[in-house]
Amino acid sequence: MKRKARWIIFSILLLFFIVITILLLSDKLYNFDTYIYNLLISFESKNLTSYFKIITVFANTKTIIILLVLSLFLKSKDSLYLVITVIISTIINQVLKYLIQRPRPILINKIVESGYSFPSGHAMASVSFYGFIIYLIIESNLNIKIKWITSILLTILIISICLSRIYLGVHFASDVIAGVLLSSSLLLITTYILKGKRI
Repeated sequence: MKRKARWIIFSILLLFFIVITILLLSDKLYNFDTYIYNLLISFESKNLTSYFKIITVFANTKTIIILLVLSLFLKSKDSLYLVITVIISTIINQVLKYLIQRPRPILINKIVESGYSFPSGHAMASVSFYGFIIYLIIESNLNIKIKWITSILLTILIISICLSRIYLGVHFASDVIAGVLLSSSLLLITTYILKGKRI
């Protein structure tokens, strides 16, 4: 991706995040969040609930920490930047949660979560970690078919994790979207820096 295009996308992502935050603080997201939740829950089934309960674990704090530790054994610059990206994402997430202090949805939660709701930590962690892995795969010398297959599978994983947070009743849709926007913008910066270090 060219430098100019990268910064244009970064600006757009950040702008949308700011807009969502302003709408949230103005109490104008209730109808949107309710609509998305009702849409997802209309597909409710025992199998889908089980699937989302399993898939959401892939972005739990413990899971991400274990995967980060394992990545460090590779002793590469890529692994270091991966860890840095996730750490920065986590710090930003916690700071925003503390500043905004949005309560979690008062719904029939299918799993138990604590802490504030905005932005979604799972959404940010999944994009930061698995999104970075997708970048590394694309930049690698792997066979083009393997690149496509692994990238698509990881993208499906990220989307599934994000949807799981809404379906399971522990986040509003706007929490998840905001988390994706913010982590995607961060990813653009860290991968840009890493790409520069490789040249």
